[in-house]
Amino acid sequence: MLFFFFKQKTAYEMLRSLVGSEMCIRDRLTSLQNLYLNLNSVSGTIPSEFSRLTALENLIAGSNRFSGSLPSALGGMHALQHLDLGSNRFTGSSSDWFGTNWSQLRLFHISHNPDLDWDLSLLENWEHLENGLLEDCSITGTIPSRLFVNKIHLKMMALVNSKPSVRPPILTDAPM
Repeated sequence: MLFFFFKQKTAYEMLRSLVGSEMCIRDRLTSLQNLYLNLNSVSGTIPSEFSRLTALENLIAGSNRFSGSLPSALGGMHALQHLDLGSNRFTGSSSDWFGTNWSQLRLFHISHNPDLDWDLSLLENWEHLENGLLEDCSITGTIPSRLFVNKIHLKMMALVNSKPSVRPPILTDAPM
């Protein structure tokens, strides 16, 4: 099942049109795998009801006007493989819960959210990460060396214009 939106809506209006009611998201959309909201000028916060979309593999919501903190609802999406929240207006900081259940994550894109603070240590356990886009964000921590030593899947990590400067990993056990 695939959903696309082409009309400007607030996040609340979008959720209401997507699910119609709380009953619908609980009973009918829990198996939703792909949700593409990008380039729709959706505004507001990500609704907490998204926590019920536990089978979601692709959440592509970049280039909108989402704002506020990243909700804990995203943390329960165990099947998530592609997460694009880039070019929005998110604020706040990552926390210990954020993304700890995303063992299948391949694409992580939060670029161009300059008021979003991100701790790079959260990338440590994403075994299948192929592309990390964290440009123009406020980043803390050190790039986990494990990303470069044990992560044969990693193809690209973009940290351009990130504030403050990111400390590179010390690769003492890197293969030659």
